[in-house]
Amino acid sequence: MSRPETKTRSLTFLAIAMGLMMSCPVSYAQTPTGNRILLLGDQNYPPYEFDLDGQPTGLTVDVIDQLSRRSGQTIDINLLDWSESQKQVRAGVADGHSLMSPTEERRKVYDFTDFYLTVEFTLFIRDGTRPDFNLVDLDGRTIAVTDGGLPKRILMGNHPGVHLTETQNDLESISLLLGDKVDAFATSRLTGSYLLDLHGVAGLRPINQNIATRDVAIAILKGNRALVDKLNNGIRTLQKEGTIETIRDRWLGSNAKSKLTRNVIVVFAVVFAVVLLLAVTFLFVLNFRRKRIRF
Repeated sequence: MSRPETKTRSLTFLAIAMGLMMSCPVSYAQTPTGNRILLLGDQNYPPYEFDLDGQPTGLTVDVIDQLSRRSGQTIDINLLDWSESQKQVRAGVADGHSLMSPTEERRKVYDFTDFYLTVEFTLFIRDGTRPDFNLVDLDGRTIAVTDGGLPKRILMGNHPGVHLTETQNDLESISLLLGDKVDAFATSRLTGSYLLDLHGVAGLRPINQNIATRDVAIAILKGNRALVDKLNNGIRTLQKEGTIETIRDRWLGSNAKSKLTRNVIVVFAVVFAVVLLLAVTFLFVLNFRRKRIRF
């Protein structure tokens, strides 16, 4: 791939990605009240949780929905950019996060429920990158990471010689890699693969190694142990019934990606139709005004 072609594809991808993000209304968190629990998540983290046409969607969202039914506790979930989501929870706007990997630093702020998923984190590189690219060979390389994401902490701790470029989300990281601005980007293996597939991005691939494999849980701000215990009872019931495994298979099975792709295509088609209609209307009005001035 030549540099001009790479730059053009990068700009095209970024325009499409940002257009989709802007077209979907962001769910703004509201302070939890009464018996309702509010959890915040990441709106750009498929297949776990993501914003599809303004609605929270994904594996995690389905688990939280079933947990709400089993526990008798009304649980709402709103999705924001991950860094903003963490800021709002720490500010007390919400009760916690729907999906988070425990770390020593995070345990000072949150109490975690039982684990209910396992997530693999890796690096994505360009196809043209030499085949022996590996985790031992990272010193001096530039890697894009989302602000507030676990891969940033992992790379800072295990690979101090790496240069990190912070991004708002994985879509921005993909754009930087397409534009040769970074050597790789770090994210969940499934998330990166889903995003590349859903947006039709070719020429990028994950490396074979994982930078980390982490169990994930619901994170609740410290001081509400009773809620954590109640959620744990619900999670254990779902695990015993096989509900979480069923949800996981539905999202991670062979047909999950094609179903999700169709949904995104429908959303993109609607957005494109609206933009096209606005453009046609603008040209019609402009042409009409010119005729009035002329005559």
